[in-house]
Amino acid sequence: MSKRVLLASLSLTFVMSVNAASVTVKDNTDVQLTISGSNYNRLLVHQDKIVDAVFPEQAMALQSDEQDGSVYILLNRQEPFTLFLTTEAGRHFSLTLSGEESLGKTIELKPERSPTPAALKKAVVEAKPNGALDLLEAMKAKEQKPGVSVGRVYGQAIRLSRGLTLLPREQWKAGVFSGEALEIYNGGNEPLTLSSSDFITEDVKAISLSQATIPPKGRAMLYRVSEVAHG
Repeated sequence: MSKRVLLASLSLTFVMSVNAASVTVKDNTDVQLTISGSNYNRLLVHQDKIVDAVFPEQAMALQSDEQDGSVYILLNRQEPFTLFLTTEAGRHFSLTLSGEESLGKTIELKPERSPTPAALKKAVVEAKPNGALDLLEAMKAKEQKPGVSVGRVYGQAIRLSRGLTLLPREQWKAGVFSGEALEIYNGGNEPLTLSSSDFITEDVKAISLSQATIPPKGRAMLYRVSEVAHG
């Protein structure tokens, strides 16, 4: 089960000792972050405010600061999970969070580019319930919602460099969006560190990896959502 938090004003009375960092983010993509697993962490978006957050139930505690639109989070578990964020300006992206033993961190998320006024209007007026991130979240949770179709895929394995192989597993469809779940197999003898950006193509609207590092002979899942082209 996922928890959705529409962020409202809260007074924060605790004090944090933090390490500041800046991370570039792009709309409808996933970024992997390692934050403190035992202290509060602060997330903020450059020249924007976080207004909505979706994450697995009981995965973390969250509080918001209405002054600057930032959020403070405290992890309740160490294994990775995905946090979906929406901003006041209409941006949508996700963070795959994992914990480590460290002081709390302040991380500023810098959008790769600012949305145009037309894009902002579309995000507010034409928000789609079965959007790219909604479908991505459903795929990762293996949750088939009304209006979503799922089919098994038995396609040919795709050989990549560094001993990697992509194995198509599932095809998802929701409105104008089509999602694919692919298994990544590391056939080499060394662990490989991957980034979701390694698998982005021009038509991909949302993407996520189940884990950043794949051990030798290990497997991970890749989830990609594209918008179906019309005639």
